[in-house]
Formats: sequence, C-alpha cells, structure tokens
Amino acid sequence: MATQLQFAHSSKVQGIAIFSGLPYYCIKNNLTRSEKCFKQANTIPVEELLDTIQRLFDYYLIDNPNFISLHKIYLQHGSKDRTITREALEKSKELYEALGVKSEYLKTNFDIPSGHALPSIDYTVTATDKENKEDNKNNNCGEPLRKPYIQNCGVDVVGEALKFLITSLNIKFINETIKDLSADKLKKNLVKIDQRKFKSEYHLMNDFGYLYIPTECQKDETKCNHLHVAFHGCDQLGEEFMVYSGYNRIAELNNIVVFYPMSKPQDIYNPYGCWDFFGTENGDDFRSELYATRIGPQMTTVTLMIEDIGYFMDMKSITERHATEVLIGLALLIIGLIYKFTAPLFKSAPKPKQE
Repeated sequence: MATQLQFAHSSKVQGIAIFSGLPYYCIKNNLTRSEKCFKQANTIPVEELLDTIQRLFDYYLIDNPNFISLHKIYLQHGSKDRTITREALEKSKELYEALGVKSEYLKTNFDIPSGHALPSIDYTVTATDKENKEDNKNNNCGEPLRKPYIQNCGVDVVGEALKFLITSLNIKFINETIKDLSADKLKKNLVKIDQRKFKSEYHLMNDFGYLYIPTECQKDETKCNHLHVAFHGCDQLGEEFMVYSGYNRIAELNNIVVFYPMSKPQDIYNPYGCWDFFGTENGDDFRSELYATRIGPQMTTVTLMIEDIGYFMDMKSITERHATEVLIGLALLIIGLIYKFTAPLFKSAPKPKQE
C-alpha cells in the first residue's frame, strides 16, 4: 500500500521505506501472478513495470512518475524471509534506478537474518502475563513466523529508515530503548481517528485508525512538522504493530506524528485484512483494476484522511476531540502475512523537469 500511495501521489511524497514488499503494481489485478512477484520477480522485465506506470500516468490515474526521482527510498529484506524473496526488493531497486533515483537517495538493508516480519528492538520480554512472555521468546530473529510478525533482531530498522528519510531532523536515539519510555507507556499518546466519515462503499477500511502524537507536540504543535504514514501488514490489525514496531519511540523522541490507517478483513477474498495489492477489494466493481491509482477506494480514503490530519496539524484540537478514544487495546486476528510496509512522508515536492 505504501508503494501504491507513493506512485499515485508522488508529487506529495518525500520518501518511502519498504519492508519485504513488492514492486509497484506487480500483481496487477491477477492473483495468478503472485508466485512470480513473490518468488521470481527477477524474471519480470523492468520495462514491463515502466510501461504500466507510463500508461497509468497517461490516463491521469497517478502523478507524474518524474517525481519519484526526488524521493528517498529505503528497502529492507530479511535474509530468512521465505514468503517474499530478495529478488522482489532487487526488482524494486532496479525500477527506482530506472526512474532516475540517485544512488545516494537509495539505501538497501538485506543482511538482517529475519523472516517475513518487521525487525525491531521494541518487541522484547516486558509483558507481565506468561502467555505474552512465551510469545516474545519465540519471536527471535529468524524463528518460524508467528503473530504479531515482529521479530527481536537487535536492529532498530524503523529508526534507521526514518533517519535516512528525514535528514532535516537528525533523528536521535536509534537502537536505544529508553527506560522511562517503554512501548506500553507510549500507548497513552495514541489517539483514535474516525475513518467512517471518509469511507466509500467498497473501501474495506476499519471504523477507526490511530494517530501517534508526541508529548511535546501536544503542548506546542509547531514542534511537529513531519507526518509519517505507517501501514500495517496482513494479519496485523491488533495493537502490537503500533505499540512494538518502534515508530512511537522514534516519533516521541524526535517529534514526528505517525498515522496508522487500519484496513479490515473481507470474507474469503482477504481474510487477514491485507491492504489491497491485488485488485479484489471491491469485487466486480470496475475500479478493482485501479486499486493502485488515485481513484482506488482504499487509496482515496487514506489520502482524504491524510489531508484531514493536515501537514501543519492542530494537535490541541485533535487531542481534545478524541480524548475519550485513546487506544487501550485491539483484538488480533489469526495467522498469515503477505507483506508489510511503512509509507510516505508527505511534503511538497518541486515540479518534475520537462523533457
């Protein structure tokens, strides 16, 4: 979803971090391409991807792809990931290079021995109940996958990605857990956002998303000028992704607002609440083929929410309006993960150069 948002609204994006994700519009709206995109992406000619991007732009369905050359790109893949192979990230790298992204704007991290999960230093054995302690012990780096698909790898991938993407902030406290800022304590700054007023008939969004507002930003909104959108992965609809991924810790210590939009499951087509990356979010509706464009239902909803939050955000108004809806806990689903991303940082971009 992050990659889709990046291409659909590239004029408003500053950068993107992709954790074990696919090249843009790789599956199209044809699930029979899953094996090729997940396991054999090296067999897909980059010209095929470029041709699709150009055609979508020609029909005014995405922003000018020339903007992509201005973005910073962070690509991460776990060396023990057997769900999506490294070739998929290598193909994304090739695509970005073909679109003019300079080497200094493109960073890869393919050496962490994680599975198809988000590497983190925040998901540690701090739970008070025995069941969660056992879960944490079995989520070590490279272990067989299990919820919440976050693995203790001793590497602050989220912190490293944000430091690369937002150079103006000189992000601090990477790879550091702060004693007085445990993941559980930071939950108090998660504010519930009503997604219902933005939804269309087919958008498959949960009723609520969440916004992390750092303590200092609640006191003085001028201290926060960066909005980061973090998309959960498949079967990550519980609070664990928001609480233990590491975003909140980095956001709190560097005054970054983080928006967590939330999708929802769909019967047999999408039982784990994945973001639509295959065009079945709205059944037979014609827009199912255009899910990765500006008019895709989920894309439209998320974009409207981002605009509503605003680049310069009224923190006091947001916290007062939703004071009774601060996150306490959400339910987890069962199993399965296809991909997980973090999404773009919205900022004005210069106009692309004319040919």
